[in-house]
Amino acid sequence: MKYLLIFLLLLSSICQAQLPPIGQWREHLNYQSAIQVIKGDKIYCATTNAVFSVDGDEVERYSRVTGLSETGVNCIAWDETTSQLIIAYSNSNVDILKNGIVKNIGDILRSTIAGNKTIYSIYCNAGFAYLSTGLGIIVLDLEKYEIKDTWFIGNGGSQIIVNAVAKDANYFYAATAQGLRQASLLNDLSNYTNWQIIGNADAVVNVVNLNNNIIIQKNDSIFKIINNNYILIYNDINYFIKNISSSENKLLACETDVNGNSKVVQLDENGTLIKTFILPIFINKPKFVILYNTDIWIADSISGLSKNITENFIPNGPPGTADGQMIFVNNTLYAAAGSINDNWNYQHNKNGIYSFSNDIWNFKNYYNTPALDSLPDFITLANNKKDNTLWAGSYIGGLVAFTNDSITIYKKGNSTLEGAIGDEYTVRISGLAFDHNNNLWIGNYGAPNILHVKKIDNSFKAFSVPFNLNENAIGQILVDDNNNIWMLSPKGNGLICFNYGNNIDDTSDDQWRYFRQGLGNGNLPSN
Repeated sequence: MKYLLIFLLLLSSICQAQLPPIGQWREHLNYQSAIQVIKGDKIYCATTNAVFSVDGDEVERYSRVTGLSETGVNCIAWDETTSQLIIAYSNSNVDILKNGIVKNIGDILRSTIAGNKTIYSIYCNAGFAYLSTGLGIIVLDLEKYEIKDTWFIGNGGSQIIVNAVAKDANYFYAATAQGLRQASLLNDLSNYTNWQIIGNADAVVNVVNLNNNIIIQKNDSIFKIINNNYILIYNDINYFIKNISSSENKLLACETDVNGNSKVVQLDENGTLIKTFILPIFINKPKFVILYNTDIWIADSISGLSKNITENFIPNGPPGTADGQMIFVNNTLYAAAGSINDNWNYQHNKNGIYSFSNDIWNFKNYYNTPALDSLPDFITLANNKKDNTLWAGSYIGGLVAFTNDSITIYKKGNSTLEGAIGDEYTVRISGLAFDHNNNLWIGNYGAPNILHVKKIDNSFKAFSVPFNLNENAIGQILVDDNNNIWMLSPKGNGLICFNYGNNIDDTSDDQWRYFRQGLGNGNLPSN
């Protein structure tokens, strides 16, 4: 109950965004899935979609609306020398932010070089940003806003995945997929022969400098490098170490066990445990931790950004990307958060349904509604205007009705809905629409009968579509002004139109039409 009260208090204090004037764009991004936190001129937090900052009680959002070049963020860093924030995106584009002005360095994105251009982390020093990438190390000049050099440090000068970079007074260190590599600052760092492997060639996940001690993360253990030897200083047989970082002369580690329980630990340079932080409401899937003065800041992919596990900073936004259908019901926007791929295969997306009302985003999914755990991939929505029931189609688990606080699930056994041919345990709902008589028409992808209706008397009826369709595919459904039911049929099939006449149960006056390419078939430009 204590955690519930804290959570409700947090919801009431979530940062609000002011509406922009008419004619200006506003973004609605996920600021809850935090992946990194750093200290610059203020606290900056990266989420999977965007970046925001915290300065006292003031929270500022950064996105494409404010001048950033992209949406998907991989990592961020701060350069003390030039007082700039570096943002690396999932497509390898890079922005530099200073005093509200964005400079873009798009060379990596535009490069035609073959290989893995993913930017895994950024290390800044003396006006340069060292990008750890799937190619090697790319050096950015933060004053000239250009690429200064690229270091291919794999065997024979080949490309190699570099996970992180650090340096001390004499050497650069690179945590790579082929071991920890070291190069003297006095040598040409672009020459791969000057990079030597320390220890064996097993993958090293991370490397940091802590009080001029080089600390690495390898598998689920933390080592200190002493005289080019690995000295084990910390591991926990019950937890997996997900990430390490160093700040305020302390080492910090994010850990998770096999049951999903997580914690953050604070260590000294010898691996001695100083503090352990465990509180599920703030620490669910910790990604990155820093200390600033006496405050601990935790970026968590579920709980957002927290300070001292007592305060949350989550700018108001949906808890994820909504790939499905959106509808308005009485000034509330509902968005289906599920997804399918291009081949119309399910993705086991359990993000549920988002809602936006009175400038506040909310959600229903397995996290707060356990009944939805078996109903992933909501992709289609419809509203019964007679009683304002929200209907949602899961592409695995069937049809769901949300009435106030109650949920009713329809699938095999309590309706005519059917499992997909060859995958009978999945009831794939792909389209929903109400007609003018308040009957709910339902697309049942891949089933023997792909079109169903829930009539106003709450009984169901299935229809056999009189056309041969690849995969019995049916998608979005629309009802036009003349009560015709239009059905998208993907997988190269075309478009279907159906009119049930005066009575749904009387099939004698049913009319069907199949539209495809070619004269006489509707002459669509494509099927």
